Amino acid sequence: MPKLAQGMATIKQVFDEYAKGDNQLSKAELSELLRKEFGMEPGQNAAADKMFNALDQDKSNSIDFKEFVTFVASLTLILNE
Repeated sequence: MPKLAQGMATIKQVFDEYAKGDNQLSKAELSELLRKEFGMEPGQNAAADKMFNALDQDKSNSIDFKEFVTFVASLTLILNE
């Protein structure tokens, strides 16, 4: 598999692992993902709420795959500046 396609597949696999089959991330699932995959400690505080609310563009109280991909792309840009 080409490298870019492999990266895209990995993003989907990671999302599915933390979404636990319902194709969306709750605040707790997003916190777990950030802690395990990025070493972040968002905790249950105002900063975590602010990040979650910024990612939840459709205000569904969950992060869907489209919102997650936007987050990963933005984070990639920030880390490569």
